[in-house]
Amino acid sequence: MLVERLDAIEPRKLRRLAGLAVFAVLLGVLSKGHFAGAGDAVHYMMIARSLAFDRDLDLANDYDDPHNAIFNGTLRPGAHVRQGAGGILRPVHDVGLPLIAAPAFAAAYVGADLAPRLPEWLRRRARLDRWIALRQLVGIMMAVATAFLSAAFFDLALTVTGRPGAAFVWSVLWAVSVPVLGLSFAFMTEVPSALIALTVYRRVDRLPPGGGSGVSSDPAWPTALGALSGLLLLVHARNVAISLVLLALIVRRTWPSRGPSAGAVAGFLALAAARCALNHHLWGTWLTNPHAAMGAWPGLGPFLAEAARRAGGLWLDQEHGLLPGAPVYALAPAGLWLLWRAAPGRASEMGALTLAYFLSILAPTINVHGWRGGFSTPARFLVPIAPFLGVFVLTAMLAPRARVLGPLLGLAQVAFAVVFWQRPMLMWANGTGRAAFAEALGGEWLVRTLPSWERAGGMDNVVVAVAVAAWIAATLYVARAPRADAR
Repeated sequence: MLVERLDAIEPRKLRRLAGLAVFAVLLGVLSKGHFAGAGDAVHYMMIARSLAFDRDLDLANDYDDPHNAIFNGTLRPGAHVRQGAGGILRPVHDVGLPLIAAPAFAAAYVGADLAPRLPEWLRRRARLDRWIALRQLVGIMMAVATAFLSAAFFDLALTVTGRPGAAFVWSVLWAVSVPVLGLSFAFMTEVPSALIALTVYRRVDRLPPGGGSGVSSDPAWPTALGALSGLLLLVHARNVAISLVLLALIVRRTWPSRGPSAGAVAGFLALAAARCALNHHLWGTWLTNPHAAMGAWPGLGPFLAEAARRAGGLWLDQEHGLLPGAPVYALAPAGLWLLWRAAPGRASEMGALTLAYFLSILAPTINVHGWRGGFSTPARFLVPIAPFLGVFVLTAMLAPRARVLGPLLGLAQVAFAVVFWQRPMLMWANGTGRAAFAEALGGEWLVRTLPSWERAGGMDNVVVAVAVAAWIAATLYVARAPRADAR
């Protein structure tokens, strides 16, 4: 079989092949019509343009410039900017991603300026102007980041399962499927957040326990990892829970050696302080701004009801839920259970990262923006923890009791991936209650069959209840057999 043959290949080579395979697939997807130049992505580009060429965060001239390549100078700011301190027009989005990507974005912008010089027949055939060229070049830049994410995911999957072939196959499919695929070439924060979080977690593994000697015994490493954990706050405020858990894991790993632990905390606080200082510069406040603010306490009952509604929507809603377009993730709870029985330390770390972030998304007092992410792809807000969910899935797929269910869900995942590669626009939705992919694949019947949180009630409640009951039963069945080879 293919997997057995892959087991014989050196893991380092498989890691490179995984990244290259993912990048090749994404280049093919980029050649199709897509919405990577819509929604929040274009406004993140506007921030990057201001940083790259004006070296400031005053966006008034960027939106008013008719020669701007972004949307060919026609993009309106809408709710994406507000007047900040001193009456200056500021971005409401976090600036970490545009700041990190500013040099690469500048190169893409300059490259897009060459589009009008291409032969006219080529420009007509490719419908290529400055904006389309910029969008595609930025898409390639983000596809590179996704390829690195796939390679890092392969490392973690191999460490947990010890199965190179299975880790390779799943790392490629995982990266070119929902939820990662939808944002794999969009200039948005979720894929970079996943890459940073996974990189930090993998490096924590290499820190010598107690700060002793080892491969990564250099005292600068804990400081650097603490700073990277803090960088997640600068990329997006929604990453606060996962960044704090990562910091806790670094400190736990290096304790009781106070030097490395203090270095990790210092690195984290330096980036957190940078975020606070920047926020004060832009808005005159240290922590909150028009985009990142705490919600009012609605009372325990409404709080729990809203959290439950968000949890159900993130998993089951036909437009923005995870399972309708990526059914294999139904194995994630069983995988966590199996990993806990085989390697409780590993499971507790990954479970804490996943659960802390997930609960922060559900809490309306912490996350006032809901769970959909506006005009976006399925489970956008789950992408930063998708690497950990993905490892849970692989752990379950390798379980003896999943030898039938695992391949069936895997084949369904492949089928959905192929559909979305051919028609990437089917992934995007805007809360209308009608998933574009459901309408394309099954017409009105499938749209009415799959649950929607826009019209929840009646038959939708029945479908959700049956789906949840089947999910629980499958989880209990698969998880009954412990895994002996996870470590």
